[in-house]
Amino acid sequence: MKTLTLKNIPDDLAIILGDIAKQKHQSIDETAIQVIRQSLALFQVNKRNRNLSVFFGGWSKHDAEDFENKISIFERVDEELWRK
Repeated sequence: MKTLTLKNIPDDLAIILGDIAKQKHQSIDETAIQVIRQSLALFQVNKRNRNLSVFFGGWSKHDAEDFENKISIFERVDEELWRK
């Protein structure tokens, strides 16, 4: 892997990047790589991309686990209901 150093990053961008990293429980490096990948994907005309997270954002690992826990009740089968 290559190492890339960015200089003269505007304060507002650094703040936003830091905020996104905190929300996703990621390092700023991981977040910057994701943002760059998503941005470059918009320019890849030949690739069909169905991932809408570029437009709507994504869930942090914590948010996804919380959602899965909350909907797990809907995966249970009520045996008594099925017997009727």
